[in-house]
Amino acid sequence: IDQPINQGRRLLTNKHILLLLYIMTSTEDKRKPSDFPYACDIEIAFPTPRHAEQSMRIMQVDEEIGDRVQKSFSLVGDENEIVRISFQATEAKLLRVSVSSFYDYLVIALKVYQEFDRILYEAGN
Repeated sequence: IDQPINQGRRLLTNKHILLLLYIMTSTEDKRKPSDFPYACDIEIAFPTPRHAEQSMRIMQVDEEIGDRVQKSFSLVGDENEIVRISFQATEAKLLRVSVSSFYDYLVIALKVYQEFDRILYEAGN
């Protein structure tokens, strides 16, 4: 499904998966306690607020191991269609590993949405 279906409903396509990821990264975040000097914020735009909320609830289940990395989620944007994930870590390597693992999980979640949205759309027509 490389072409978006434009009949009142937007589906996630492979192109969407690549375009949805908007990353803001910083190596130090002055707002965070000095125990967590490394930070990364990721914003993922979804086609609908429903997709964003469901994705956030799914991704929140995967907690960080240990207490050296913290992860928080929030909905942002005019219609809450963007999920913001904020990572803070005690070491740069831990931040890199955590963000990399998150992206692996995110790709799987987006592919599931892509497939089930297509199936649900076809079943509704």
